Amino acid sequence: MVAMAVLLTVTAGAFGAVQVTPDAALVQSELSDMQQRMRIAVDAILRDGIAATSVRPCRWGGPSEDPPGTFRTDTITFASSVGTRTYWLKTDAPSATYQLTSWSGGASADVPVVDNVVSLAFAYVGDGGMPLGPADLQLLRAITVTLRVQAAAPAVRGPAGPSFLHPGTARLAQRWAPDLEAHFQLSPRNLNLER
Repeated sequence: MVAMAVLLTVTAGAFGAVQVTPDAALVQSELSDMQQRMRIAVDAILRDGIAATSVRPCRWGGPSEDPPGTFRTDTITFASSVGTRTYWLKTDAPSATYQLTSWSGGASADVPVVDNVVSLAFAYVGDGGMPLGPADLQLLRAITVTLRVQAAAPAVRGPAGPSFLHPGTARLAQRWAPDLEAHFQLSPRNLNLER
């Protein structure tokens, strides 16, 4: 009887450990994917931002550009001697599609850069760290970028709040992969070339 009770206890523990393992593997996989998506997004924006000779806070260059005078905090166009590149967040809430998207101007197609980017913001900074508005962009010295990436699988996202911009189905904290957020500042080194 005692041996049978010990065997049942050990078996129950083994089943409990095996049941938790797939959840832990999914969380680790999602965390790795989120870090990779964040790296790709940051690298793309930095590459084009650092080489820019001019910056516009809108979609600029071609038939799909924003009207003149548009100032958006979720879209940016970098122009350089190579061409233009616009970045913005493409969202479609009904289909739960969130993509960092780029456009090379003209008749080029919109190209997804990274999926599951749920927040994108640009802030423009002048001398002394002063925030700039639409009329002050000629004083631009740096751009502060904020990116937020979520887990692709709703099974590792918890309830909406500070940790999750879009809720998922996970109810236990051990099964959560919270959104990753990055803040960085870039200074286009060629801005004065066109002045």
